[in-house]
Amino acid sequence: MNEMREYNKQYYLTHKQWFKDYREIHQESIAVAQRCYYLEHIEALTEWKRTKVACSCGGKFTLSNKAAHERSNKHLKSMATEIN
Repeated sequence: MNEMREYNKQYYLTHKQWFKDYREIHQESIAVAQRCYYLEHIEALTEWKRTKVACSCGGKFTLSNKAAHERSNKHLKSMATEIN
């Protein structure tokens, strides 16, 4: 697994300019594709954003804010005391 991650990282670094150029050239089609995906899945995305979750640290958050919650001081302190 680590080898694959390292390979992907190296591949990205060696082809970084190509990715940048591709995004610049295809910016319009990428935006259209993203918009179409959003419109086709608007109900599922809205439901995902509204889903409330209770954490073991006692915090409550929506799924769209899960990453931010896991980095919060409240969560980190609670997890540190739970481990010890």
